[in-house]
Amino acid sequence: MQLLLIYKVGSPQLRARWDPSVSGHRVIQRLLHLEGRYMPSMLYVTLIQRDPQRREEIAKWALEVCCDCGCDEAVFPLSVSLMDRYLSAYLSLPVSPFCLAAGCILIASKLTECETVTADALCTAAEFSFQPSDLRV
Repeated sequence: MQLLLIYKVGSPQLRARWDPSVSGHRVIQRLLHLEGRYMPSMLYVTLIQRDPQRREEIAKWALEVCCDCGCDEAVFPLSVSLMDRYLSAYLSLPVSPFCLAAGCILIASKLTECETVTADALCTAAEFSFQPSDLRV
């Protein structure tokens, strides 16, 4: 299968041509079925997330970073979803919640944008509470 990328003049994003093999009802149903497997568990909400104000603070910080860096509108919700899923899977608090949030923003940016947020920009936004090398770990 070959993938053809179409670039429109004046358009900053590359888009793939419509492919009927990945665009059917069966594909959507399979993706929805698989998504249920990766939803945050209720243990995460009851055991780890006892302080909703802390999560709200980190989510607001992530939104501010996404706005400051000019991210696509899909980056913020995807990054918060990734953060919740990570915390749900490991059921432990990270050493630096801002580093975890920055890592999730970086991954979400790479998944949705052509020009991604840099690790240095994320470190600057977090007032250097972590180093770019910490995002690689």
